[in-house]
Amino acid sequence: MDIKLSVIIPLYNKSYSIVRALDSVLSQKRSIDELIIINDGSTDESLAIVRSFFNNREVPFTVCIIDKDNEGVAATRNLGIDKARNDYIAFLDADDYWSSDFWSARYDAILHNDACEVYSGSHYLNGKLVTPYVGEKYGIENHFFIRSIFGSLINSSKAVFKKKVLYDSGLFPLGANVAEDLYLWINIATNNSIFYDSNPSVYIEVQDDDSRDKRVGELPLPILKIYPKVKFSSLRVYLSFMLWKHYLRAIKTRDEKFIKSSDNILRPLDRFVINFMKVIIK
Repeated sequence: MDIKLSVIIPLYNKSYSIVRALDSVLSQKRSIDELIIINDGSTDESLAIVRSFFNNREVPFTVCIIDKDNEGVAATRNLGIDKARNDYIAFLDADDYWSSDFWSARYDAILHNDACEVYSGSHYLNGKLVTPYVGEKYGIENHFFIRSIFGSLINSSKAVFKKKVLYDSGLFPLGANVAEDLYLWINIATNNSIFYDSNPSVYIEVQDDDSRDKRVGELPLPILKIYPKVKFSSLRVYLSFMLWKHYLRAIKTRDEKFIKSSDNILRPLDRFVINFMKVIIK
């Protein structure tokens, strides 16, 4: 079986972390085949750092560096997918990094069951283990949405995708500011098999910046587009928990714009849960 991986790194103002991400790709025990770095109009030294990193450096994979005007991470990832020459794709955010066995672990999972469309696993978030399982898991996840209530099964730095499933699921939606990646993961998980390895090999770092301030008041795309239409199912249960979590945060931060925006999509159970949360908070 010919399994080759293209890695896509969207880059925007990550001069403080991009070298760490690149080092983690270079240190893989099993080499990737292609690395695509797309600078999305950075205003810091990110692009110069990347070019300097690969200057006169021999690497065991093809490197493609693209510089373009700022369009946002969804358009940047989609461009990377279009440029990728291999059937398997992984994304790595420029402030995250992999342990040296990330690709070898995903490679072994593909050999274990090549009928799946996504191969993912547990991760560390700012040094804390994040996993939806109490024990170990190595195999197909048959209850994706219920399991996702307890921890993310897919995110943008820890999964390997078959390229075809990204196209079949519509790619990353453009024009959204909140949870556009989760919207794609939901579309994928609705019709495809997900292989999960609970052994963590990904380190995700969340930095405080002004990007969160820009998203104040906005509903996550899955809540806005999917929740009002979906009938009772495990997906609806999952989205209900997501809505309650975001609503609780809006109450605590006094985000009146979010509260008003979500009012039209609340179901009777949502109102009951939210009113209960308000009593608890008081």
